[in-house]
Amino acid sequence: MSDLKGKTFKNPVNRDEVTFIEMASENNSGKTILDAVLFPGGGTPLHYHKTFDETFEVLQGELMVQAGKQKIKLTAGEKITAKKGVHHRFYSESDQPTTFRTTVTPGHEGFEKFLPILYGLARDGLVDKGSNPKNFRHTAIIMTMSDTRLIGPLSILGWIFGFVANTEKSKQVREALIEKYCQ
Repeated sequence: MSDLKGKTFKNPVNRDEVTFIEMASENNSGKTILDAVLFPGGGTPLHYHKTFDETFEVLQGELMVQAGKQKIKLTAGEKITAKKGVHHRFYSESDQPTTFRTTVTPGHEGFEKFLPILYGLARDGLVDKGSNPKNFRHTAIIMTMSDTRLIGPLSILGWIFGFVANTEKSKQVREALIEKYCQ
């Protein structure tokens, strides 16, 4: 994989964008850091990660973050950390774009690859209007590589994603996705 540091990736479907600031493999702090621009109405569903904490710090605008049962509106200079295993999501209730920094600790190379792949699929018209991959194998691969786990009734998909993502065919597709979109 080429160095993603300093590169910006844009999602033409929801217009979000991310810029990589620090990569897990290149710094002594062991962190992945990226800056994101989230447009009004954007965000993620409730999920969790088993292997890393995720800190959200607002640089400009306001961001809603749910961590566990706590929902908080963050404004510039404020931050919150969702520890590994804690159900969380972020979203925008604002009518203006929000710029925020995400720090993943320890850094996670799969998380770093997930966003360029997802945004690349969006550029190629391979996602639905919600920016979800149309191809189930692609979904399984990126959810598994990013250690993103759904909750509630959808949690059963985690096992299915893991199974599908670990087939020989999926391993080949994963490498092709990394080669195509992580440049």
